[in-house]
Amino acid sequence: MARSTMKKVLRVCPKLTTSQKATRREKFMSLTMDVNDTRDAYLQEVQSLAKKHGRSERWTRRQLFLSGSALRRWCSPNTWNGFIHQRLMDINEDLSKGDHWKLTDFVSAHKETLQHNYSKLTAAQKNGYAVKLIKMRAEKQRVVHNNPKGVHRNTTMSFAAMDQEWTALCSRLGIEGFYIAVRGGIEDLSGPKLFFSEKAEKFVCAVLDLEPRCLALKLEAFVISGLDSSIPSTRRQTHTLNKLISDCRTIIQDELGTL
Repeated sequence: MARSTMKKVLRVCPKLTTSQKATRREKFMSLTMDVNDTRDAYLQEVQSLAKKHGRSERWTRRQLFLSGSALRRWCSPNTWNGFIHQRLMDINEDLSKGDHWKLTDFVSAHKETLQHNYSKLTAAQKNGYAVKLIKMRAEKQRVVHNNPKGVHRNTTMSFAAMDQEWTALCSRLGIEGFYIAVRGGIEDLSGPKLFFSEKAEKFVCAVLDLEPRCLALKLEAFVISGLDSSIPSTRRQTHTLNKLISDCRTIIQDELGTL
């Protein structure tokens, strides 16, 4: 039997009208402005909180940064843990502060009794322990502590991998470039991280009359000293990729027309 072939159907999206393009553009600009305004309000709130409580802005931003471990999902409440926690609190209530039982010692010494009493609990009692655990988690305020050594170790490992990737990209694709990364505050222990390809290093030395290491140190001093706060920020109008391409083509055509 001959195999029948079907022609591929080319799906063409309908072209937008001028009014639809204008509507989309207005929505995009409105969203961009709202995001920028929210970001500015957030930075102002961070500055006010840091000044009010005598904390650094970096520490305050970390407390308000809702991602990573701050938003990690808790495991479902374990009724056995809630039962042991309640028993430990009951037995330590009548003891002095220096004589309190530790959790591991308490479980080892009363393991059989705890298991026997736990087996007699009803479903309603187990649910009660689970509800108590959920309430304790909700009332507990998470505080993000600074770990300079951990940040330094993570930074060193990350940029060591980045150096290998950049070297491989330059040799495989024949590209040239550089990057400079410096610490964002005086609390950090990491030094400047930089990568320069051969031609990029020559470019910096010839055009800026600076060694790459000196350029990185100047950037680090600019960031840590807070000189950026004295320079007014000029918010540039954001453009979509299609708009930028169209502008580039217009400029090229204008220059070609003058030839």
